[in-house]
Amino acid sequence: MIELVSWGYQYGNAPVGHAAFDLTVLPPPPPIVANGCGLDEPVQRYYLSDPVVQQWAATIACLGLELERNHESPLMVFICKEGRHRSVAMAEYVGELLRLGGSKNTIRHLCLGGDQR
Repeated sequence: MIELVSWGYQYGNAPVGHAAFDLTVLPPPPPIVANGCGLDEPVQRYYLSDPVVQQWAATIACLGLELERNHESPLMVFICKEGRHRSVAMAEYVGELLRLGGSKNTIRHLCLGGDQR
């Protein structure tokens, strides 16, 4: 089972995993969605409507499937500044893609209180 974790740099060093993805290359959320988080549909739509982000997510999901074949309980870490928007939205989407690919996974958003999905 793959574990996906979202994290924010402002809280210090990210957890060490088998793969880490720095999502600060994406723009911060615009004011209209900044009060939400990556679990909210408007924030997800903002980031995931970009075809490049969709391609990144697909590539990351393929990497996750390969990690699962070669490691017991691999950990994938998604990092942004606050751990609320970009990292959360991407972890959720990659988790969905992994489930569609037949992989079981858990998702924890450490900067949102560690919610597991």
